[in-house]
Amino acid sequence: MKEEKTVKQYLNDLKAALNETKRFSEADIDEILADHEEMIREALASGLAENDITNKFGDAAKVAADLAADACGRKRTEERGNRTESQAFAGVPPSGALTLTFKLASEDLSVVAEDRSDLVVTCKGNAPLSRYEIGFDGHEFRIKRIERDASGWFRRGSMSFDVRVPASTVLEDVVLQAASGDYVFTSLRAKSLKVNTASGDGCVDDGSFDSMKIASVNGDLRLDKLIAGDIAVVQVSGDLSVSHLVGEGTIQIVSTSGDVQITDSTCVDAVFHTVSGDLEGKEFYPETIEIRGISGDVDIDNADKTRPIRVKSTKSISGTIRIRQ
Repeated sequence: MKEEKTVKQYLNDLKAALNETKRFSEADIDEILADHEEMIREALASGLAENDITNKFGDAAKVAADLAADACGRKRTEERGNRTESQAFAGVPPSGALTLTFKLASEDLSVVAEDRSDLVVTCKGNAPLSRYEIGFDGHEFRIKRIERDASGWFRRGSMSFDVRVPASTVLEDVVLQAASGDYVFTSLRAKSLKVNTASGDGCVDDGSFDSMKIASVNGDLRLDKLIAGDIAVVQVSGDLSVSHLVGEGTIQIVSTSGDVQITDSTCVDAVFHTVSGDLEGKEFYPETIEIRGISGDVDIDNADKTRPIRVKSTKSISGTIRIRQ
């Protein structure tokens, strides 16, 4: 009877097989193992039994051999250099009927609204486009990285996407799920923006949204020249910079150790929860504020004394809280 593998056993076998190929550096092997571990966690969460890992992800020796062969192909591709390909999509629907969906791994993404009537995506890099689903069904434009099998998840070259949408279109939803790629959203108008990333840096500027929800582990985030309703930002160790924000609802910031800087901004309610991150506000005028922390400092310094902030509650174990108004 075939012996079933546990997660630890499978990863140990894969590490040994990767070393035997003599084609990967120690850093490459660590990255491959981390990516496999992530996929295994997702598979277990979706109902896969731990003793069925080999059947799902393939024999460790074969996976290592496939990755080694693919590494050779990647080297030849990189030697040929980057390529750029563009595709236009006509028939963009009227305002409020277009959704943008991106499910990526390490790719960089830029989405810009500009004066045009069609939607154009430009792909630049040396990764195979067959790895991606790029499509438009009249109501949703999507770029999705396809997970064909275990080896198909890993980087075999680099890729970035630049998407241009008509500025006259008010989008329904803009959704990004990614691992480590950087992203930029510029001049977009949408009902909602939802971003969930691990380590990629982000920038959202010169746009308007009814609601924004952004979550990141350790990527830095910049929000600039925005009009928005409710805003929720959750970060572990990444820093957050907010400037020239007109908040028409609540801005809620949850940070473990990342620092937050807010300048020349307003909102109805501000909620700041932190463990050790600092908050620095300069010309930051929420109508009300709630602060909760452990060791992080809060310093808000406003010049306009006719716009007082009503402090709903403050709680900190060892941090200093100062609101100068």
